[in-house]
Amino acid sequence: MARKKLNSLLESTNMQSPVVTESQTPAVPTSRPSLAAVAPEGDTGPRYLRMLRKEARIRPEQADELTVLVRQLNRARQASGERITDNTLIRVAIDLLLERRAELRGTTEAELRASLGL
Repeated sequence: MARKKLNSLLESTNMQSPVVTESQTPAVPTSRPSLAAVAPEGDTGPRYLRMLRKEARIRPEQADELTVLVRQLNRARQASGERITDNTLIRVAIDLLLERRAELRGTTEAELRASLGL
């Protein structure tokens, strides 16, 4: 069987590029949803579903220490109630950081940590 060149094969099939009339990927929202959109007024569903999802990269030792702290706090809990999770402590840490925002100085993680005395 004789070999044909790729160009001659393509020309003989008269293939044309498909025409794309609309974007094939969904539009990216220009802003994140408001808290009202995530947690409608009077919503009684699970608390975690009423919060925005935000991911963070943490160091392995941070993850280990966080796990140990969660276990200690849950063991010390006397009353039944909301379970303490990694996310609970991360939210508390964010609240603390936002409360002390006026003290933040620096352009690197090390400088920011030092400005808070860490």
